[in-house]
Amino acid sequence: MPEWERRLERIDTAMYGKSSWGSLLLIACFGVQPGWAQTVGDDITEEVLDEAPPPVEVPAPPIERGEEPELVADVPNEEVDVGQEPSPSADTPDVSSPEPEDIVTKDAVTDAPEQAEASEVPPAAREEEEAEAVESSDPAPDDTRENVAGSAVPDAAPAEPATPYRAQVYTRLPDTPEGIGVDTQGNLYASLFHTGQIVQLDENGGYTHIAWIPSIDQSGKGHVLGLASDTEDNLYVAYKARSKYDRIGDPRHPACRDATDVTSGLYRIDAETREVTPVATRGDGWPFCFPDDVAVDDAGNVYLSDLTYAGIWKIAPDGTVTLWSEHPLLHWSAEPYSGFPLGVNVIELDADQRNLYAATSGDPLVLRIPIQPDGAAGEPVVISRGHSLLDGIALDEAGNIYVSEIYRNEIIGVSPDGTRRVIVADKRRAPLDGNASLVMRDGVLYVANLGFAHPRWQDADKTVVAIHNFPRP
Repeated sequence: MPEWERRLERIDTAMYGKSSWGSLLLIACFGVQPGWAQTVGDDITEEVLDEAPPPVEVPAPPIERGEEPELVADVPNEEVDVGQEPSPSADTPDVSSPEPEDIVTKDAVTDAPEQAEASEVPPAAREEEEAEAVESSDPAPDDTRENVAGSAVPDAAPAEPATPYRAQVYTRLPDTPEGIGVDTQGNLYASLFHTGQIVQLDENGGYTHIAWIPSIDQSGKGHVLGLASDTEDNLYVAYKARSKYDRIGDPRHPACRDATDVTSGLYRIDAETREVTPVATRGDGWPFCFPDDVAVDDAGNVYLSDLTYAGIWKIAPDGTVTLWSEHPLLHWSAEPYSGFPLGVNVIELDADQRNLYAATSGDPLVLRIPIQPDGAAGEPVVISRGHSLLDGIALDEAGNIYVSEIYRNEIIGVSPDGTRRVIVADKRRAPLDGNASLVMRDGVLYVANLGFAHPRWQDADKTVVAIHNFPRP
């Protein structure tokens, strides 16, 4: 019996796991019959939030089952009023940033007497002390940190010039975006979860229709998810067809065996013609359960995460499909930490394409999977654990990892070795609404607001958010 058949047999007979109240929200999202109204290129009002979240730095010691690391500053979690989507017939209202909160830290209290005394020091003495401090051979605290390879990595924001944090609505869309990606020219693209549209985001806040996945006739019959581009700017998109057996909280995932589903899989959008062609689908005989996220290397190999199969597929340029990794860390445990029986969710290649980073959902982990010289998957390394449900991953030029905690409306930054974490953005300082996919472009972090916590997706923000000058781990 082939390995994938044995895997499906194991899933079919598994009776472990349990659903939770959160599962009802996911099921509600999958059960909604979508509608669509096309509005292309409308201008939007930017909602800018100028105060950065406090760079809460959290060490990441080993975490026991059931214990979640404390990542939130000890201040009230007040929500930011980011306004309502403007009506086409009404004047767009001005939305201003909330007044910043004064957060008194332990360091600030400790340093206050010293600052008061410093003001009484004569100028000459003060200049002498400053000269001695500059000449000191002792390094300033937190100027550098060691990454997993042992090389020094500069810390987050430079002392001067200080550029203000800014989080703004970049684009409003007619449907909730799930996937977001960027091509080699710097063009941004988003997948619209319910309608099957792929759109290109304009710098002026509008968007342009690119394609329907899998076709315009199939609009609303499934969900488009992650997307990525190759070196020639062709787009690859993951697609999951609706099934009457969709039970996202059922660890058996009966939709995996729905014989009527012949369209779930991977699709390609030609960079020149925008023609859509299937690359690998269930109709071709591949047992994809829930194609979720996509990563493409320079050789044209496509990596495809499978949320409920709990594995990562690899599709070669010649169309050969292999189950690249089904390591147990990509699966969920008998009692999933997040409450959801879900596996690997999102994936991202590093700059050297020697590692594939992944985030899982059932037992939320951030993993680094080495890519062996022969292209095979190595043993996954746990970088970070103890998160809530994860959806969205991106890397910056220093190798820091950013993940979305979708139900907490938070984005967390993790250092390459996992020893440091910071809250990059939360609901108080950015217009987040069930933030999902992430992508980095020119130092700006772009976020797709999937809005899963809304009973009706039509009530979600349906926005892409841009975050500038954010704290880094």
